[in-house]
Amino acid sequence: SYFSKEGLEYNFGRVPIAGTDFSTRDYSYNDGDEDSQLSNFKLANEDYEYKIPLIKAARNLTRGKLELFCTAWTAPKWMMNNVVFVGPDYIKTSMYQPWANYHLKFLKAYKQEGIDFWGITTGNEPFAMGILPSSLISFVGWKLLQMRKWVAENLGPTIRNSEFSHLKIMGMDDQISFFPWYIDVMFKDERIREYIDGFALHWYFNGIFSYSHLTETHNKYPDKFILSTEACEGFNLLKSHVLLGEWKRAESYAKDIIKDMNNWVTGWVDWNMALDITGGPTYIYNHVDSPIIVNKTAGEFYKQPMYYALGHFSKFVPKGSYRISINKLNEIDVVAFTRPDNSTVIVVMNSNDHDVDVGIKDGNNVAEIFDVDSRNGFSVGVEDIFVLVNAVVHVNADTEMYVDPVIACNTIDNNTIRPDQERLDPPIKLPTDTVSLRRAVGMFAHYSKRFTIDTDA
Repeated sequence: SYFSKEGLEYNFGRVPIAGTDFSTRDYSYNDGDEDSQLSNFKLANEDYEYKIPLIKAARNLTRGKLELFCTAWTAPKWMMNNVVFVGPDYIKTSMYQPWANYHLKFLKAYKQEGIDFWGITTGNEPFAMGILPSSLISFVGWKLLQMRKWVAENLGPTIRNSEFSHLKIMGMDDQISFFPWYIDVMFKDERIREYIDGFALHWYFNGIFSYSHLTETHNKYPDKFILSTEACEGFNLLKSHVLLGEWKRAESYAKDIIKDMNNWVTGWVDWNMALDITGGPTYIYNHVDSPIIVNKTAGEFYKQPMYYALGHFSKFVPKGSYRISINKLNEIDVVAFTRPDNSTVIVVMNSNDHDVDVGIKDGNNVAEIFDVDSRNGFSVGVEDIFVLVNAVVHVNADTEMYVDPVIACNTIDNNTIRPDQERLDPPIKLPTDTVSLRRAVGMFAHYSKRFTIDTDA
């Protein structure tokens, strides 16, 4: 569903270094007594039974084009000041180099299993978790000056002087609220600049703080990239963690990607690719939502609207694309790219409750004005003036339907599947200029002329 040509064509992923808050237990790769030489370091059963086999399967589906970066949440207890796995805690100063060596040991262990990495971060949410008064979340927290010292004197030299010197080292790996002022302080130590290739961003404060923080960061440090490395819905304690079929969560994903891309972010990584119907497993009860939800009891899984929102980007904006300027309308969210094949893709989303007229002009080629239906999104290929449409709406939970990210699927009229449209293979050549789709679910089609979408959903 995620990595194949028939799926979302993912080509990038994050691999946790040992346990996270979505593990079933708290663990590191060197538990037990103090061992600063890391002589007892070893991968866990989770690596051999799940992570490594799944990574290799995903890599095969991408025909070897899968790139990975790794991130640590927690360290061995004996490296920490409080000797616990939970709550705000910090690495002992005497363990700065063993902690850097721990990362190196992980890279070597995975290399022995045939898995290489593209990049590594300086740690998951080191600053937010270093100041939040949580007693549950497993993490290594950092104070800003201590992080600066560790990267400059330990992690940076350790990686650059190893066989993994090519790795992209990403700083921050935290919220937009820390951009760019934490970076400003970090870079006051000139040694940091030669080690940090880019900045990793988590989405949880996006929208609360202006996306302009990202453009400001780019303008200050144009030689460093920004990569969004974690996002999820359902973390709000006042709302249900898992909401099957919730379209607003798809909108929030698409809106964030569009705004990130328009502010110099170069990629976007989801958090959990699949969770159970409770939003877990998670040993600290940190339940959230996911684009794919697994119902183990029923032996089935559900592709959520978030899944299809992601497909508008992952399937049509391949690696090597460049964002280009576009005249934007205030009422819609839009971003445009030039792909490596020199075609142009425009991703548009209308999250209003009313339709919006949009026109596309590319040089001397002009497409007729068309309607963007309320609460809908689509991707437009400008090269031959064709439009790729995705209309996703709610239907009754007990209605069965075929859903696929790359081909047309059933249309629903009064909650009844019309058998004459059970499955259509793209590209679809429609005989008329105008098509009316009522309650379409996951509908992708090519249009060569003007079109409208009319739905009462």
